[in-house]
Amino acid sequence: MMKDNPAFKTAIRYGLPIGISLNIIFHLLLTGDEAYLGNDNVSLLMFSLVCVTFIIMFKNHFKKYTNKVPDLSHIALLILTFGFVVAACMGLGHFINATFIDPSWSENSLALMQERWTAANYSKEAIAGQIEWTDTFHNPWKWSLVITIFFSILYSIPGLLIGMAFFIRHNIIHKHQAKKIDFQ
Repeated sequence: MMKDNPAFKTAIRYGLPIGISLNIIFHLLLTGDEAYLGNDNVSLLMFSLVCVTFIIMFKNHFKKYTNKVPDLSHIALLILTFGFVVAACMGLGHFINATFIDPSWSENSLALMQERWTAANYSKEAIAGQIEWTDTFHNPWKWSLVITIFFSILYSIPGLLIGMAFFIRHNIIHKHQAKKIDFQ
């Protein structure tokens, strides 16, 4: 069963705290207009924390649960579950923020983006198209769903790369140790 799977439990055990931490970091570090428009440095910090957590999670999980080469199903389950749990925390955090903490978030972010588009000399037609597209996501539930999907994909990519590197490294070490045993 899925809930009894140690990879699933490990991904949740690491995903929930990092997802909650990312929401707190986001709201503590972004003030003023940045709270609506974002900041590349804060985004890079958040992405880096996810990557470091992936490394720690892989290392601890396989040290605890396997005494042999990790298989790809464990790695895939860790990556997908962790990525989804962190993304769901981010989506839920946005929903809480846009619904209860700052109900005018959608209007404020759209107004600031419109100013940014005008300053960048976008045509009126392009701005109108962007506003029409952005109006679709005024509902906090829809925007939270988009955030969850986006971050699920975004946070699974480094996990995939780190997981593959981890898998390859452990396969090489395991094969090397097997050769040592054969010669003895």
